[in-house]
Amino acid sequence: MLNSNTIQYIKLEKKDISQVCALETLCFPTPWSEEQINSSLNDSFFSMFGAKQNDELLGYIALYHPLTEFGDNEIEILNLAVKPEYRRQGLGKQLLNIMLQTANKMGIIRAVLEVRKGNISAINLYKSIGFQQVGLRPRYYSNTNEDALILALDLNS
Repeated sequence: MLNSNTIQYIKLEKKDISQVCALETLCFPTPWSEEQINSSLNDSFFSMFGAKQNDELLGYIALYHPLTEFGDNEIEILNLAVKPEYRRQGLGKQLLNIMLQTANKMGIIRAVLEVRKGNISAINLYKSIGFQQVGLRPRYYSNTNEDALILALDLNS
C-alpha cells in the first residue's frame, strides 16, 4: 500500500535510467532500451517525471513537447508506467494530473497520446481525467498488430 506522504514527484535524470529500464521491462511488451532512454533524455523537447519513495521509482511519465508552426502549445504523452504492485492506488492518475497542471501553467493547451485498444485500464484512467478519442491507428503496434487509439485532452476547458 502506498503512503502518499512519502512519495516524491521529481524530474528524472540520467542517474535514474536503470530504474526506468527495469520499470519499462515490467510494464511494456516492447520496452524502450537503455540507449533510447538515454538519447531521449538528451533531447530538449523530451521530459520524464517520476514518483519515488525511498529512492525507489514507483512510476513515471514520459512526454514530448515539440515546437510546431503553431507554437509550442501541445504535448504528447509517450509512456505512463506504474509498478504492478502499486497500480490502482492513484499513482498513475497523480502523475498525469501533476504533468497536466504543469503543462497548463506553461500555456500548453492540448495533450495527446496513443494507447493500445485492448489496454482498458489505461483507457479508463485517461477518460477519467477527460481524454477523448480523436482517432485510430489501425495495426499500429507491430508486435501484435493491435490498433492504437489516439486520445486528446484540451487543457483550457
